[in-house]
Amino acid sequence: MTTSGVLDDEALQLALKDASVKGKLSLAYLDLTEITSEQATRVRAGAPNITELDLRSNNLTDLPDELGDLKALRVIKLDYNKLEHLPAMLTKLPRLTNLQMGGNLLSTVDASVAELRALTDLDLSGNRLITVDPAIARCEKLVYLNLENNMLTALPPEIGSMENLCVLDLSNCQLATLPDTVSGLVSLTRLEVNNNMLKTLPPSMGRLENLKDLDCRYNLL
Repeated sequence: MTTSGVLDDEALQLALKDASVKGKLSLAYLDLTEITSEQATRVRAGAPNITELDLRSNNLTDLPDELGDLKALRVIKLDYNKLEHLPAMLTKLPRLTNLQMGGNLLSTVDASVAELRALTDLDLSGNRLITVDPAIARCEKLVYLNLENNMLTALPPEIGSMENLCVLDLSNCQLATLPDTVSGLVSLTRLEVNNNMLKTLPPSMGRLENLKDLDCRYNLL
């Protein structure tokens, strides 16, 4: 099905045939190191209206810009690849609501994340994140944000402006403090900060009236 990490034409044709019926294209678990521009163009021609693209558990380091022409995409699964940055083509997808990039090699979330305006669910768990750009706060529709199992030592204060965020997972990081601005997360129902280095929690968290589940075990509290 693959040769030297590149998908062969027959396998792609079979996947596209299946995608045209299901509306979902799965190229997961194939040890792919690359999707060529030519193959991405074939995907666009053969399955232009797919809503989900599954590329989990490959060895991809980037995605071709041509995949950004799949304007109906709502879900992209990129978990367990070798991505070191957010692929540029993501910013061309106006309907993208769910982005899964757990288990990659990201060290930062850059300002381009702000262009993913339709996102409601973002999973960046199990990367190498040291920082998150304040621009993430401009993802105003975000409901679920998973940053667990990273190397974060701090969060940008701007995160407190994400009024629609319901679930925030920061477990298994290296956080020593939380910004006082977390009190602005007025929709937050679940906050996971277990396994960090917190010595205290912001008193302002008392204003989180919708918070039902707070896990702060295994800190220095």
